[in-house]
Amino acid sequence: MKKLLAAAVTSVLVVLLSGVGGAAFASAQNVRTLSVEDGPTGVAMTPDGLTALVANSGSDSVSVISLVSETVMSTITVGIGDGPQDLVVSVDGTRAFVTNYFSHDVSVIDIDSLMVVDTISLGGAPFSMTLSADGTKAVVPDSISGIYVIDLTNYGVVYYPISPGSAPVFAAVSPDGMTAYVTGANTGSVYVVDLASGILISTYPLSLGMIYGITLNAMGDAAYVAVYGGGAGSSVVQIDVATGDVLATLTAAGAPETMTLAPDGQSLLVTTQHNGLVVLNLADSSLNETVPMGQDLRHVAINAAGTTAVVTSNADGTATLVDFDPALVAPPVVTSPDAQLPSTGASPLQSAIPLFAFVLVLAGLAVFGIRRSLGSAMNASAPSVR
Repeated sequence: MKKLLAAAVTSVLVVLLSGVGGAAFASAQNVRTLSVEDGPTGVAMTPDGLTALVANSGSDSVSVISLVSETVMSTITVGIGDGPQDLVVSVDGTRAFVTNYFSHDVSVIDIDSLMVVDTISLGGAPFSMTLSADGTKAVVPDSISGIYVIDLTNYGVVYYPISPGSAPVFAAVSPDGMTAYVTGANTGSVYVVDLASGILISTYPLSLGMIYGITLNAMGDAAYVAVYGGGAGSSVVQIDVATGDVLATLTAAGAPETMTLAPDGQSLLVTTQHNGLVVLNLADSSLNETVPMGQDLRHVAINAAGTTAVVTSNADGTATLVDFDPALVAPPVVTSPDAQLPSTGASPLQSAIPLFAFVLVLAGLAVFGIRRSLGSAMNASAPSVR
């Protein structure tokens, strides 16, 4: 009985001490690096996760990486002196769109033939690019004075000014494709633009110094903004996109630049200038891990399975591949629109397990007590054995 009681108590302790939440993200493993061309910046993956494309700003080219053989299988020239900065891949995986900072346009690459098949003229200095969720619109911040919106069904272009001297650099698009949230590097403000009318809806002066990359959470009701540059560039702030209020501040030492939300919905992969790839746990606003790699990291992309990320290093001329174990990646957390952070609390079943085990222990103690009392009474009335 004592052994049974000890086993029951041990079971309760194991349940209680093992915790009820899952890991926010698996530890990085199998980090390896490929040489690309000079000055890699933007990176994007095809929807099937088999190919990554890297924009090389210093060599006016795009490197095409096979993620199966892990080799650079082609290098595409986009124009002499164009200065490609960023790129996206269409949702059907047939086209890549590359922003060219110095030639003021976007190169269209056919992914099957790996050739430039069209050019979309813009103006100013197109810096980055992001797609709407349905893939019909591309939003291109122009670091001189505003943003461009490209209709990818017919390559029609409209231009929306924001604020002179604000230096728009990155944008995130709402899940419904109607609103863009644009960071102004010079002003430290987030600009909210209605994509249907081009009207500036709101300006959120964060008063945090220079800001840079921006991405939305899984619900689309909060944004993460990189506080960029020098010693001040040490955090990622979460803001309410409806009000601009800062909801949380996450430490990301090393001057964070850009970021992407992992498929688990709870992990943020952040590139930094001096501190490798930082993985933040959004469930409790903590640092999950830092993955050492090259200097001046620019962009990061991760496949839909959440198993492989590709990170560009502008200073080193490399693209680094990092594997994550999908078995340890927590599933997406569904939260209400009012929730500020995803919850990692126990499920009802998980909460019931410790209680049930505790009840078993009490029952065991009661049975043990009854048997002990009965044994004492029987011993008192039984004849003694000599």
